[in-house]
Amino acid sequence: MRVLLMKQAQMRYIAYWLTLAFLFLFSAFRWEVGCDWSGYLHQFEVQMDRSLSDALTGRDPLWWMMIGLLHRFGFAYEWMNIISSAAFFWGLHYLAKRQPDPFAFIIFAFPVLIMNMPLSAMRQAAAIGLICFAISAFIDRKMTRYVIFVIIAAAIHSSAAIFLVLAPAIHLRYTAQNITATFLFAVLGAYLLLQTGSAEIAFARYVGTDVLAFGGVFRNGLLALSGLIFMLFLAKRWKTEFPSDYKIISLTSLLMISVAGLNLLSTVIADRISYFLLPAQAIIFARIPYLGFRRTQTFMTVLPYLILGLFFFAWTGLSGHFRLCYTPYRTWIFGIPEP
Repeated sequence: MRVLLMKQAQMRYIAYWLTLAFLFLFSAFRWEVGCDWSGYLHQFEVQMDRSLSDALTGRDPLWWMMIGLLHRFGFAYEWMNIISSAAFFWGLHYLAKRQPDPFAFIIFAFPVLIMNMPLSAMRQAAAIGLICFAISAFIDRKMTRYVIFVIIAAAIHSSAAIFLVLAPAIHLRYTAQNITATFLFAVLGAYLLLQTGSAEIAFARYVGTDVLAFGGVFRNGLLALSGLIFMLFLAKRWKTEFPSDYKIISLTSLLMISVAGLNLLSTVIADRISYFLLPAQAIIFARIPYLGFRRTQTFMTVLPYLILGLFFFAWTGLSGHFRLCYTPYRTWIFGIPEP
């Protein structure tokens, strides 16, 4: 559809809002859809017997505080999903409206990010929405705002704390020396993050065990390929056409490539971190038509749609995980479905 509307900006604008509204409703009002449904229902029931102070003293305190407040004011479990979806799509929209083509951005976000996060991972979806606000703050060179959004996101999903290591780069010039310093700081930050209680739990669950993210290797490979495409073919043109966000897109592209190596440690940990980088991947793909390619303009524009389209149809057609978690789709927007 995006290709068909290539020269119709007004129609793309209308299509963007219709798509955004549909996806929010599709996600927020799902009923017993997604692999997260029973797990978060268990969390909802566990918090029923805990106080708000208990919620604030454990891991991911803002998430548990939100659940506690839902109990306090008498809201049902389904509202956890509504709040999570609202945070995710609000953040995604905030980032999308900065793009030359928000409709293309939302299309590229759909096959992996949207299908796997707000539709199957409430807590991380909410954190990713906040990271989208943080990315915007980075582009605007607002360090305090950036750090605040990352801290809030990390209080919902602790793996978001990895973005704190990028904060010093906000006011640094993008030079080889500064990038090296940022990378070393990132290594130090990652080491400190791995000393936390959340990291110990993640290592106990996922490192050296049989727990795997079966689709994670393919998703992370695609993400690494996106980072390589940017660094090898797009970076020079990007720096000329979009200098304001060249730094954050370059840094996240390097992270895309680096995260692929985490598969050797744990496919699950690599997969969890890689989802936070998918908004940057969507930005990269959506900007390609604006980078001044001449002879290969059509090919370069269409190629990302073909790659993600093939990935999506292969996943939905071949994955038992997809059939288990997503079908049949049911919604409670018109009332709670019959058992």
